[in-house]
Amino acid sequence: MFDVGFNHTQKNPSPLLHNMDKLKIKIRDFDTLYISHNHLDHVGGMKNQKKKTFSLGDEAIDLGAKKIFTPIPMHYASKVTTCIPEPFIVNQGVCSIGNISNFDFFMGRIDEQALAVNVEGKGIVIIVGCGHQGLQRIVERTEILFDEPIYGIIGGLHYPVTDSRIKMAGLKMQKFLGTCREPWNPYTLADVAENIAFLKARNPKLVAVSAHDSCDASLDAFKSAFPDAYRDIRVGETLVIA
Repeated sequence: MFDVGFNHTQKNPSPLLHNMDKLKIKIRDFDTLYISHNHLDHVGGMKNQKKKTFSLGDEAIDLGAKKIFTPIPMHYASKVTTCIPEPFIVNQGVCSIGNISNFDFFMGRIDEQALAVNVEGKGIVIIVGCGHQGLQRIVERTEILFDEPIYGIIGGLHYPVTDSRIKMAGLKMQKFLGTCREPWNPYTLADVAENIAFLKARNPKLVAVSAHDSCDASLDAFKSAFPDAYRDIRVGETLVIA
């Protein structure tokens, strides 16, 4: 399991557990839990972020002997978690590219990890949480670690250029929070185009950018640049690697 989302909504079951039930996924169906970074929308709410823990629902669920990897020292009930800032092997064919730190004007230092999955006969598929590290740094770190080509990238890349999924008092919060840029120097579509050109030079066969932290204009730019490789990310749908 990669991150647990923002599921502390006073609902029982939580959105995560509700979706797992709909998809007929049980706790026993995964043996490893990997947290990309300690932000409320990835660890189950602000209370968890402040306490440096996480939850799949309102109460701690017994995770048994599952391995838990975190980017910074975190805890889960009485269970020991493993914090390894450097790149490391998570499981056969699955590697953490290690912490890449960035500094946000409002949120301070952000330590985030991504996963690299070595798909036999294809290459490396990168799975990203929010992309606070920056696309170029994620790709360059992955290229240092592997000889295989980058086959694809999936997840959040944080391009809230023209709009924001989160608004408070009319303010487009994502345009300023978490971009790791000064508020007077926000991301532009020209910046998105530059990042797309960087990625296009790798000729990926799978590009799936999450709407979680990118506006529609940015998503449309990726769709136009990768007409054959692009896939939409939707809850409950499977991304097929051709």
